[in-house]
Amino acid sequence: MDADGDRVGDQVLVSSRGAGSEGPWLQETWNLLERLQGVPVELVWGMKDMGLGNEETIGRWLTHFPDASVTRLPEASHYLQEDEPKAIADAIMRVVARIKQEG
Repeated sequence: MDADGDRVGDQVLVSSRGAGSEGPWLQETWNLLERLQGVPVELVWGMKDMGLGNEETIGRWLTHFPDASVTRLPEASHYLQEDEPKAIADAIMRVVARIKQEG
């Protein structure tokens, strides 16, 4: 993290490893998503994420999980657990409640 609290270096590292929106790492992730079908999913999104904080990316995830709940955090970046820890904990509790309800 630089002096201003930005994590530009992290974004450069991710891009250099082929983990961008069309890189091999993400493609491998897409190929494994079918394993999660039928599992309660909540997408929690930091809308200030430099690479992923947009409706197009959320829509792509929703094609795999059309029944997922979506929580958009307008002030959060890529590091949701640091930016909005309570929102993350609340999302986890909602998924746990759904699992218990369905179980």
